[in-house]
Amino acid sequence: MKRYREFMSRGECLLNALLSCIIPVLLILFCWLAWKDIPSPCQGLLILLLVLQLGSCAFHWYRYLAYDKK
Repeated sequence: MKRYREFMSRGECLLNALLSCIIPVLLILFCWLAWKDIPSPCQGLLILLLVLQLGSCAFHWYRYLAYDKK
């Protein structure tokens, strides 16, 4: 994971972290607004997708915050 510094700047890491937060925010907003209209099997799928997206978001923020650490 340390090789990403060779081809990605700190600003690009920040941009990736910010952009990776857009999808979970939109997914949370969608679930909040339309939860009662979503069938129960799809609710579980949406929660699974949200957990996966939050993991991706956390990874990008970790990579940004650990950029200058060695």
